[in-house]
Amino acid sequence: MISAKCASILTPLVVFSIAPRTFISKEPCIFLASFFFYHFLIFEHFSVALLIYLFRQDDLATASSFPFPVDADDHCESPLDAYKDLDLILRRICDGFPKKNHPSDLAIYDPYFCDGSVIRNLSSLGFSNVYNKKEDCYKVWSSDNYPEYDVFITNPPYSADHIERLMRHVTSSKLASRPWFLLMPNWVHKKDYFTKALDDAGIKPFYLIPKNGRRYVYVPPRDFRSKKASDVHKKSSPFMSMWFCYGGTPEKNASLVDWCHRCSGAAWDVARSKSALRDLRRKQQKQKGKGKA
Repeated sequence: MISAKCASILTPLVVFSIAPRTFISKEPCIFLASFFFYHFLIFEHFSVALLIYLFRQDDLATASSFPFPVDADDHCESPLDAYKDLDLILRRICDGFPKKNHPSDLAIYDPYFCDGSVIRNLSSLGFSNVYNKKEDCYKVWSSDNYPEYDVFITNPPYSADHIERLMRHVTSSKLASRPWFLLMPNWVHKKDYFTKALDDAGIKPFYLIPKNGRRYVYVPPRDFRSKKASDVHKKSSPFMSMWFCYGGTPEKNASLVDWCHRCSGAAWDVARSKSALRDLRRKQQKQKGKGKA
């Protein structure tokens, strides 16, 4: 069926095509004005349709520019405040290296590329030596081209089995006792694959949770999800997320946890175990309830 908008444009054209010559000869100015007006409408609607088509092609081109399959809903950049919450800890780790005299000396590896903001955000905090490239990290992990780095930091895609594959990787011997920090939803610690990966490797991470129920808000790049009608898809924080952390070895991890507990003025709370995480979340919920009362 023809839409009302199409009918409003086509009807005058049909009338003009069958209009008697007497009408055209008697009222040439009115006819010509109407003729050009409706042609302008046609051009305007065609231009809008063309722009919509080009935007869609741009989205497809952007997705196809990745050398691996992507899910547009996975493409959200981690906010700067999430990295600010790691700032003090990264500086503490940097101080532990004999030849790392400045944050820019600390080599950081983020395997999951989105739009490159991780480099900009960390660089703004002084950590400018960041490896984050548009490459298939799973192929890199199984190749001889594994990058050199001091600290592993990432916010992985949440779809498919990405988090499970990530957990298998960070608990493998590939990391060679290097610290890792994973920004993930709080529900990950309840997953069987998470528990299994940690138990198999004998690793006990700790957790950094933003204080006062603060949520990290993730923003998609310009060419991903920005054309959906709902603003929820433009800036997203559908669940609480937190940093899953490990110091690299049991000794370094215990030392880092103790330091975090003594760190005053931090914008986060620290939990050294799942049970402590549960108690902390209950405490935060009570505090949030008192604030509303």
